[in-house]
Amino acid sequence: MWHLKKFILFVFILSLTALAEVQPLFYETYNFEEDDTLNIREAPNYHSQKIGEISLGHGVKLFECLEIKTSKWCKVEALNFPELKGWVNAKYLKPSTYQEGYVLIEGQKSNCHYVLKCEERNHKNQCLVVTGFGENMEKISLETIWFEREKLRSSTRFSAMPDEVGADGYCTSDRYVTDYFIEKKIKELSVQFSNASFSTVLKTMKAIRLRDEDAIQKLIHPKNGLRLSALSYFDKKSSQHFTQKTFLSSYKGRNKLFWGKSEAKGEMIQKDLYTYINHLPSDIAHISKT
Repeated sequence: MWHLKKFILFVFILSLTALAEVQPLFYETYNFEEDDTLNIREAPNYHSQKIGEISLGHGVKLFECLEIKTSKWCKVEALNFPELKGWVNAKYLKPSTYQEGYVLIEGQKSNCHYVLKCEERNHKNQCLVVTGFGENMEKISLETIWFEREKLRSSTRFSAMPDEVGADGYCTSDRYVTDYFIEKKIKELSVQFSNASFSTVLKTMKAIRLRDEDAIQKLIHPKNGLRLSALSYFDKKSSQHFTQKTFLSSYKGRNKLFWGKSEAKGEMIQKDLYTYINHLPSDIAHISKT
């Protein structure tokens, strides 16, 4: 009897451990060069017919994965191109950093539902879904409901549109959600960092998020200028220096600039200032400190 009790307890612990690992809703392509593409194939092997290709960092909906000899293949659908549905090698897929995005709910009509997070709750895998907003859009509030993870499927701002006659365009729920959490995060950080430096950080983050080159130019130090690096460190050889006068002309000129060599492969990094600024992170909602 003691052995039976131990066995039942062991199985119970195993089931809880497995349950805690919530299956990601959102995946993206990775593990290949930025100027390359990933082939989507008709069947799970490299000899199968190619039906399309997607770029690095592209979001995909994942249906199933199969172990094929020594490799693993997954059936996916490109989120913004539903006609691209086929198989890719699993080594080129990873869960998205933030498990947030549009979803379809099993048994319900599509209505721009937006997931905020997924976690284990009350011994169930569940996801928190934004189903609506407060009536006062000047002061946004979120209406949310927890749904079981298995009832949700990843979607896009286009395919999550209300399934009604006359409904046209695309969902904009993410904009309200982003604004809500940015305002919340700024309030939290303002308590910790109530000084002039923090005010400059907020202005800079906002300018980058809006891709407002005029606002960025005004933030550049009139004497010391602005130094930017594409690497994890700064030095004169691997960074670019701009003054208030040269920043805008460089930004609008789209001339290729040399940003040193990559730390991993030692390859030359060449891109214009416009591309550099557009790739800068400006995710205020997810920062923890300044």
